[in-house]
Amino acid sequence: MKRDPRYDTYELSPEELQDAHPEPREAFVFYDSFFRAIRLLPPNRQNLVLRHLIECALHYRPVHSLPYPSNAIVSQMLTNIDYADRRHTIAIRNGESGGRPKLEVDLKLAQELYTQSHSWKTVAEQMGISDASLYRARKAGGLV
Repeated sequence: MKRDPRYDTYELSPEELQDAHPEPREAFVFYDSFFRAIRLLPPNRQNLVLRHLIECALHYRPVHSLPYPSNAIVSQMLTNIDYADRRHTIAIRNGESGGRPKLEVDLKLAQELYTQSHSWKTVAEQMGISDASLYRARKAGGLV
């Protein structure tokens, strides 16, 4: 897979960052390991690192202004954030939106079971799904 330069942006100048990412992120993933790493810093550094991490992650800002070791910590966290963002972008591009997979309901079988039992609730129980799921499948299939 060819690398996308938009994801390797934290070493770019502010102007190059703006060109690569004209729109800020709306959200980013924050792992428990980030919290644990920040908590190990001296109290006077914790707030600075957290605020800088949020600013860099949302607005693609470079980490140059933080002193060592804070810049190293934030840089590693941003790498993880970018990786998660890249995986999410690829999943969306491939038609995956996350969450539980769609339930496939055999509407032909449901119709046959209904002619035998005359109750959609009984059909849902026999198929091992909720009656609400069966209703949604019937509605999507034009049977309601």
